[in-house]
Amino acid sequence: MSRSRLAIALVCSVAAFSSATSARADLPPPDGQKFVGYGFGVANIDAYAKDYALLAYPCGTSSGAPIAEMAEIQAGANISVGRRGGNCQLYVMARADFEAWKKQGDKSENALDVLFKSSKVRSCTGGPNIRHQLPKSDSRDGITETLKISKLDAKDCVIAAADVAPPTQMSATPATPSATPADTSSTGKSDPPPPVEPGCSRCSVGSAPFGATGIAALSLVAMLVFRKRTRRSTTDRSE
Repeated sequence: MSRSRLAIALVCSVAAFSSATSARADLPPPDGQKFVGYGFGVANIDAYAKDYALLAYPCGTSSGAPIAEMAEIQAGANISVGRRGGNCQLYVMARADFEAWKKQGDKSENALDVLFKSSKVRSCTGGPNIRHQLPKSDSRDGITETLKISKLDAKDCVIAAADVAPPTQMSATPATPSATPADTSSTGKSDPPPPVEPGCSRCSVGSAPFGATGIAALSLVAMLVFRKRTRRSTTDRSE
């Protein structure tokens, strides 16, 4: 086999392996678990909205390829987060600065990246505990988490869990305050942390690592090339 044909075979092998690995990157949930929706809101945001804008970034609804999106936390709103929507880190920005930024019109990923690297945006301590899995025995088809602002001023931004009970179904309406701790079942016991979601949870499906199988494929091709050249050299000497 000529070197050019070997090179073509090598490229095809790597391409096939990459496709197979990418297909495995978005795996189903573990046995006994199910994927569910997730959303969060901030109960007392209206008390601060006049002076500050509370922002989540990256934070979007995608469950496929990740897209750098921003969400503004508003009073009475539930922010839906996809399984590839980002970690929804919370930031605060002076209301006047945020309104001026919105008027410039550019909401592209590059514009968002520049905004959140600027000195006008400050990160908050605390934030949503994003989960997209529940036991199949759980009747809920989604998790709604309600947060509250513990402290927000010119220096600090602190976010904590609010004392609310979650709804049994996903809804665009924030949960109603009660004496039950946030995100608990009807028995009053907190849900145990779900297993870590398999696959790459913050990357696109096409970014799976090369892995040991790819190395083995390359080694096999290299061995075939070596054996071919050795046989040719032996034949030439015998002639």
